[in-house]
Amino acid sequence: MRVYASRASVAAGDDCDAPHGRTFDVADDSIIESVIAVIVSSGYLPTIAGGQATWSVSSLVPLAVVSQGNVAPVILPAAQLINPTNLDMRGGELHLHFSYHTQLASATVGQVLGALNLRAFR
Repeated sequence: MRVYASRASVAAGDDCDAPHGRTFDVADDSIIESVIAVIVSSGYLPTIAGGQATWSVSSLVPLAVVSQGNVAPVILPAAQLINPTNLDMRGGELHLHFSYHTQLASATVGQVLGALNLRAFR
């Protein structure tokens, strides 16, 4: 499966080649946790000197939180219930975006994203 990843910039100097898109090839039967782990372990996400950069991963919905130095993503509980066909698939590629949350604790980012309602109640 082809995966297209984009990421936010981490500093003004990082903006020169934004949106930082890159394509990855993973096994067709890969679960989302494995896909994210491949991207994180590739060195695609920049590190922050003296800190812990924190990122969230989304594909129409928040899926996971990853932090600098930790290859294993923390999959959000709601993401485990998502049907893969409801993710951002375009041109036969799965599209993922990594949003940068500076040095916020990954647990804090996970709590905020886990509490989001992306649709209005009726």
